[in-house]
Amino acid sequence: MRTLLATAVLALAAPAAAGGCFYSDPINERPSADIERQPDNPVRGGRVQVAAQVIDPDGDPTVRQWRAFACGGGACEVAPFDEGTEIVFEVDVPTHVSPGGPPVERVRIELDVTDDLGAIAVPRQTLDIDIGNAGPTLEPQRQGHTYRGQFPVVMPMRIVAVKDDPDDGAAGVTVVDPPTVFPAPGTTLEGSSITLVEETAEEVTWELTVDEPGQWEVELTGVDPLGAAFTAMIAVPFALDQWPCLASAEPAFPPDGARVVLDQRRRFAVLTVEDDLDVWPPPPPDPYFDAASFRWWLASPASGGALVPLDGVDGGEVWLDPAHFLPGDRLELRVEVADREDRALCDAGLASCEALVGCAQRRTWAVEVR
Repeated sequence: MRTLLATAVLALAAPAAAGGCFYSDPINERPSADIERQPDNPVRGGRVQVAAQVIDPDGDPTVRQWRAFACGGGACEVAPFDEGTEIVFEVDVPTHVSPGGPPVERVRIELDVTDDLGAIAVPRQTLDIDIGNAGPTLEPQRQGHTYRGQFPVVMPMRIVAVKDDPDDGAAGVTVVDPPTVFPAPGTTLEGSSITLVEETAEEVTWELTVDEPGQWEVELTGVDPLGAAFTAMIAVPFALDQWPCLASAEPAFPPDGARVVLDQRRRFAVLTVEDDLDVWPPPPPDPYFDAASFRWWLASPASGGALVPLDGVDGGEVWLDPAHFLPGDRLELRVEVADREDRALCDAGLASCEALVGCAQRRTWAVEVR
């Protein structure tokens, strides 16, 4: 039988005339081993696969013993994070060397091979595998009140960075504060500010305030624990106070040439006004929003057909009573809406006025008394 070490048993000395012999166990040769890496580009949180290439000169059965160690921060863990005995060894790469420890930067694989007589392959096979870093991502979002796709310059708006990282998780991403703000063309950063207002594991939120219109841009940068960075840009269009629009009324404004019949006391009202800041119905108390205001005029036979301002009218409605007129009288009831800018409108002789297509600041009801 072969033994692990070469052993020779020598015969004792005997007379020269006598026959002599000796017996020796054959030498058990060690197996040899190699680690074959499967083609891949492993990343933290991914998978590493290696295979054992073993040759035993004597054809003896062999046993494999794999160990995988996590390395990072210039050192490897003393204890393996995974072990196995199979021919193909697969391990799930941890994201960190230990809970709360540095990120994994490489994995060290060790392989010991022993034959059934206890001979161990020498040297022990080792393989260091560099582990990739997935890197962070940022998804910038705009939040706040917009009107016609733009933010009013008098109101702060919010920039939100939704962060993530496949191997470090959202909480592992650090977002640079403050972000870089690029002013709109022809403007400067003077009068603008960006302030951190909230930070969670998943999101970071800033409040951006500017005092000049145009398209501003904000650059956001997120960095993971290994220094991988991700940069995202978001554009923010700002506008000066925009024109208010008479949106709906009761009764509806008649088309040109048509008249509203007045045969009983009737309410004429603006139901809604659309605007970036001054709206109708009046909004709840707010430091930025307010109610639109109105001006009313009435033209009647008593005024010689001239438009006369209606005094004492408060708000968005006027009541007309046929008892105050004669059957067949033709009236014109005009309303204008104004916001805090109260800009000059078109020619006062026009029944309607539109600063923008589909956005009227003046409308007129043509009325016939019955």
